[in-house]
Amino acid sequence: MPVGNAKDLFGENYDLLKPNGVPYNKTIPSHSRTRVIGGPESTVKEHERDYIKWPTSQANNAGAGSVAMMYWEGSENPWQIRYTGAAADLATFLATSSPKPVGFTTSRGTAYGVLLGDVNLDN
Repeated sequence: MPVGNAKDLFGENYDLLKPNGVPYNKTIPSHSRTRVIGGPESTVKEHERDYIKWPTSQANNAGAGSVAMMYWEGSENPWQIRYTGAAADLATFLATSSPKPVGFTTSRGTAYGVLLGDVNLDN
């Protein structure tokens, strides 16, 4: 979803638009290492690393997930979106996260949320 649409749907200061990293600690197991090909081998002791995990996607948006057309009160047109998981979960997320009436129609024609005829598009 373009950032402009997200701001229009969820509000200018919505936390979803500001992803936060999550502290993560990983134990690196003991292993052997060769710094130079053909050189001597050394052992790296088991140790811990602290990371910050940031949100990532499994694939780029062009190939990931199922297609739906989403619309909300004040949107210019229905917008194509991609989602992964159950459409019902997306509907629950939108219903609890958006201050505007929002709905979408899956590629199979199933409508979730408010129906397209029930929202006022800006066109």
